[in-house]
Amino acid sequence: MSVCLEHHVQTMIQPFEQGHPTALRLLRAGSVIAFPTDTVYGVGAAGLDGQAVAQLFVVKERPRGQAIPLLLADSADV
Repeated sequence: MSVCLEHHVQTMIQPFEQGHPTALRLLRAGSVIAFPTDTVYGVGAAGLDGQAVAQLFVVKERPRGQAIPLLLADSADV
C-alpha cells in the first residue's frame, strides 16, 4: 500500500545537516514528519505524544489495531 502524503504536508525542511533543528521543533510541537532512511522515506512522530501518534495513524492510514514501532536511541530510554 502506498500513501499520498501530499495533503498532510505542512512544512518542507532542508537535508539533515540543516533541517534537524526544524524537525526537532516540529516533533516537539506534535507534528508528524517524513524523513529519509537508507531506502525509503519514513513517517514518524514523537512516540510519547498521544495526539501526535493518533495523527500518525491518520497520515499512514493505519488501522488502530496494527501497532506502530517505537524506535529508541538507547535501551536506557525505555
